Amino acid sequence: MPGLVKIQGCEKSPALSCLAVEPKQHHGLSLYQAWLPYVLVAVVLVLSRLYFLPFKAWLTSVSLEFNSILATEITATLVPFYLPGALFMLVALITLALHKVPLKQAGLAWGRSAKVMWPTIIALGASVPMVRIFLNSGVNEAGFLSMPMELAALEASTFEGNWLLAAPFVGALGSFIAGSATFSNMMFAQFQESTALATGLPTHWILALQMLGANAGNMICVVNVVAAASVVNLVGKEGQIIRYTLMPMLFYVISVGVVAMLAISVLH
Repeated sequence: MPGLVKIQGCEKSPALSCLAVEPKQHHGLSLYQAWLPYVLVAVVLVLSRLYFLPFKAWLTSVSLEFNSILATEITATLVPFYLPGALFMLVALITLALHKVPLKQAGLAWGRSAKVMWPTIIALGASVPMVRIFLNSGVNEAGFLSMPMELAALEASTFEGNWLLAAPFVGALGSFIAGSATFSNMMFAQFQESTALATGLPTHWILALQMLGANAGNMICVVNVVAAASVVNLVGKEGQIIRYTLMPMLFYVISVGVVAMLAISVLH
């Protein structure tokens, strides 16, 4: 039978099977060559982010601006060559040359990858615009705050006496919605500072809790979960993944809040 080999002497031991899967043949790719694309990704990303090198200026010199989106004051700017995805594609092209991969084989690999990622593209194509609408919901004729700010204000009024416990949850809320700790900090840093001043708490402690909560919120961020699920072939299991990671996230934010309360009670 092709792909199977017979093990000599296995007849003497009933615990052994006489047939075993034949080891796959080595394709001649050394360990160095296998790791090279990952090393290149790390190097290219670091070099593109260092401000004293010219690469960042080159990559950010091309930008696409979208002004007055849907007849509103909302504007957006896209820097395509500075995005990590563009750098990943560059490394992929370099790897084709280094590994001497035939173009036909590369085309088949890209086609299979696109087929696997198609459900993820649909999910992200729907979730990302919803996130942007949520973040920019403050642009309205009624003069209401944006939905994230309204949610944060509700938490502030509910947990005013225990804001050290609530502050990390605000940070996690921002990451869950926006998909990034950076966006969460941009949205809620000023709000957290104002709440700290109003409640008489140290601002640097509250801002630190905001950042810790924002990092924890990445565990359950819809956009991140959808992207990660596609990589490990778990498309359609996003809800289950969020349920599994919800408890570690809650433990994380509650723990840092409790530690902050104990530390401030000791120091003050």
